[in-house]
Amino acid sequence: MRYLGALQKRIVYSNMYDAEHRYFDFLETYPNIASKVPQYLIASYLGVSAEFISRIRKKNKPS
Repeated sequence: MRYLGALQKRIVYSNMYDAEHRYFDFLETYPNIASKVPQYLIASYLGVSAEFISRIRKKNKPS
C-alpha cells in the first residue's frame, strides 16, 4: 500500500513540477539518501540526466 502511494506521488510530481523542484523535494524527503547514493541514480529516479543534477547543484551551491 505504501509503495502505491509513493508511486502515485512520483507520477504526479513528474507531471506537475519541473526537474529542479523534484530534485529539491527529493533532498527534503530523503536527506540521508542523497549523500550516500551516486548522482546518476538520483537522476535516474527523477527522470533527468546526471549532468542536469550537476548543473542544479552547481547553480545552488553556497558561496
